Amino acid sequence: MWSWETRVSNYSPLLATAGGLLFNGGLDRYLRAIDADNGQVIWQSRLPSQTVGGTITYAVNGRQYVAISAGGGALAGLQMGMTKEADMTSGSNAVYVFALPQ
Repeated sequence: MWSWETRVSNYSPLLATAGGLLFNGGLDRYLRAIDADNGQVIWQSRLPSQTVGGTITYAVNGRQYVAISAGGGALAGLQMGMTKEADMTSGSNAVYVFALPQ
């Protein structure tokens, strides 16, 4: 058993894949891939705004993708005082898509 902690809120639901990956986004603007077996962060990318949508995965012509919506508004400012190191920003609403390695 393992645990993974962060100082910022995670408003993005956790996505578990059949390949043993967990995808999670937080108010620190990171989308992370975590190894389900040991809890190690194996990949992360910082987005222009906090992730508050659910991560999805899909395939096109055999290539797998991970997508998440991110954006902001009042939600970003609510927790800024508690976790200044998160560097949360407001705005930059978009859907971000990443291709998994083949």
